[in-house]
Amino acid sequence: MADREEGEIDISALRLHLRDEYAFVNKQKRDLQKDYNTIVSTGDSLLRGLWIAGQQWRNLNRLRGGPKFASECAYTSSLLDSIQFQDGYATVGFKEVKYGNFLRDLRENTEILKSILILADKYNIDTSAFLRTIITSLYGSCLFPVDEKSVLTIVKGIIQYHLVYSEKPLTIFSKDGNSFANILDVLFHTSLPCRAFLVLACREVVFDILLDGSLYWTLEEQELLSVMDVQEVRKRFGEPGSPGTTERIKDHMMRCWVALADTVYALFKKINSSLVCLPDSLIWIVSCFYKSSLKRGFNDGKARQLVMRFFINQVIVPLLSRPQPFIIDTEIRASRVANFNLKKVTLIIQTLVSIEAGDDMSYLSSEARQFYENLDK
Repeated sequence: MADREEGEIDISALRLHLRDEYAFVNKQKRDLQKDYNTIVSTGDSLLRGLWIAGQQWRNLNRLRGGPKFASECAYTSSLLDSIQFQDGYATVGFKEVKYGNFLRDLRENTEILKSILILADKYNIDTSAFLRTIITSLYGSCLFPVDEKSVLTIVKGIIQYHLVYSEKPLTIFSKDGNSFANILDVLFHTSLPCRAFLVLACREVVFDILLDGSLYWTLEEQELLSVMDVQEVRKRFGEPGSPGTTERIKDHMMRCWVALADTVYALFKKINSSLVCLPDSLIWIVSCFYKSSLKRGFNDGKARQLVMRFFINQVIVPLLSRPQPFIIDTEIRASRVANFNLKKVTLIIQTLVSIEAGDDMSYLSSEARQFYENLDK
């Protein structure tokens, strides 16, 4: 009898204990679900904040490029401050899966993208915004080798189209409606190895030019007098026609020629010494460019000239033309003289490449021809 009562008591206590355990487990589940929702919400907020911070940082770097971007940067900043994120599934519903599958297939099928870009080049359609979106989103700015390989496959197809199959192979050097130039622009501004190489090759010389704004580096006397104010001309050289004015102008021109020659030599020397750090992706593009030129039927010398023109005009020159904020991340505000000198150095480098390639240089003045003839090639 006593054993039966003890058994009943144990069962009753066990039932109460199980009920308490059940209530405790349910409470823990609710707490865990609440914590999970909090973590997800916090993670989303951090992710959105990180994205906005990245965009604001790019916007700040663009603002450092000069006051001409001030209004555009202010407008972009206000848009970023008022941006509203939406749940993709809540907006498009089950179609989100279809969009995801489409983007996945587009990412994996480089032939489709290559065909789209080649067709755009045929009709001179600007693909810069499209390529920037594709490379930075679908291919994640080529951070992973598999993404970089896919982008390089597209680059190879475009190079072969222009150099091997196109009726006008030299259109690959044009800036308008050229997918090849647009891809390079995105790669050089997103790929860390490419940016590191360009900084190593150009930063020192560009800094020297931007910090030295004492003289206008010109090749022609008429150009010198046109870029300087009348008062500055009189201050530096004296009244026109007065004794010694012509000699002072000639002396100034000689100093300009020496400064330009020294800067060009220094830049080429720095580029040459930096080639050991050339990233693998750029080496692959150069190799593909050379092999495609040979496949077109160009001899070895002509193929090397095309590679040189590609490397200087489409790798080095764009960075010299726009050093801020891409490779010169600084608060330096270049003077009018320094900007003029940087443009002049860029033009001289392009002209040297054209002369080396045998292009028609009849448009050059006698003074400019004399300068290029005196340069030690």
